[in-house]
Amino acid sequence: MGPLRTPGWRGAIASVSKEKAAELRNQVAAIAEASGLDVTVRRSPYPGAILSRTGSLETLSADRTAGHSSSFDLVVVDETGLLPERARELLAGLRSSVSAKAGRIVHISVRGDSPLFAEVLENPATVAHVYAAPDGCALDDRAAWHAANPGLKAGIKQLGYMAHEVMRVQGAPTDEPSFRAFDLNQALSPTREMILSPDDLRACFADDPPARRGPCFLGFDFGEAVSSTAAVAIWPDSGRVETWQAFGDVPSLVERQRRDSAPYVAMEARGELRTYAGRIVRPDAFLADLQSDLAGCRVERAAADSYKDSEVMDFLDRAAVRWPIDFRRVGAGRDGGRDVRAFQRLVLQRKLALTENLSLVTAIAKSTLRRDGNGNPGLDRATSRGRIDVLSAAVIACGLAEPRFDRPKRRRLRHALAG
Repeated sequence: MGPLRTPGWRGAIASVSKEKAAELRNQVAAIAEASGLDVTVRRSPYPGAILSRTGSLETLSADRTAGHSSSFDLVVVDETGLLPERARELLAGLRSSVSAKAGRIVHISVRGDSPLFAEVLENPATVAHVYAAPDGCALDDRAAWHAANPGLKAGIKQLGYMAHEVMRVQGAPTDEPSFRAFDLNQALSPTREMILSPDDLRACFADDPPARRGPCFLGFDFGEAVSSTAAVAIWPDSGRVETWQAFGDVPSLVERQRRDSAPYVAMEARGELRTYAGRIVRPDAFLADLQSDLAGCRVERAAADSYKDSEVMDFLDRAAVRWPIDFRRVGAGRDGGRDVRAFQRLVLQRKLALTENLSLVTAIAKSTLRRDGNGNPGLDRATSRGRIDVLSAAVIACGLAEPRFDRPKRRRLRHALAG
């Protein structure tokens, strides 16, 4: 209706459901009415359209056939980050629908955990403006609020709302993923269950953590080309925690960082991450360096995923490691559920102490729990994005170490011999 109007112009708004599409149609109609524009609102067939003398704006639901055989000048896709994988055909149809007129597609969305939207954002043909808080940021970080919500300064969203929501979420931890997805625009599902909050781990950070004292317990996660290799050590006598993580140097950390949306370069600069030559980490080289780092420490027990038991034994033999090794099922079964709960207890009870650790905070922020039929929690490793390998190693280490915490020390008895 404005100075850019073109005879025969056709636009469309595609949304995740018919109800949401109809709501958007009503919003457009209300704006048109308030602006004194001469438009007709068509409500049938549902979800309807807005018509003018020079063109039309149609509303489409996330049906796989939506957009097929159409010819649009502009398509606006609402909440692409919440679209499921099965919506891939919908997006393909919408791309085809703008081809005849060399039209454009605009996506307006929270990032969510949709691989479809991640592909859109990373495509070099996309002009992307992303307003998001850093992964794993503190809930009450006001700089993070503004990074995700540039409208806060203009009063489009209220600071009071953000402060109130943070207080509410701190008292209802299961709502944290939805706050991070919708209000901080972090790349995660608003309905998922995290292992715990990154803020819970931050409470265990110490500028000067206690020394390595007594025996240590090791958890391993041996990776492949895409995943990292990680190890976590815990000293129950002092609560000290140390982590190691490694990637092959092909592709580069910058490329891995872009693909996984994780700050690997910063982790390397902090000494939390190292790289080894090649596409995968040679386990014998990683283990040799780990042995060197743990020189003088007694490793009482170590454990890894039983899925790779034969490979792990071969890794240890080639590296001439003689640590006692166990194998645990890391899914939502008996071992996995017990280990996850051990990790949660040790963190929430603040029995662990470690220097500020970006790699573990990032992994927690990207974690997802799944539960078996008995309600046992386990880390969900099925996600294709977000490396949580160091967290997996930490969970295993906590399962091994927790029984040793607060164990009463044996008193030495002196025997008097009467002659």
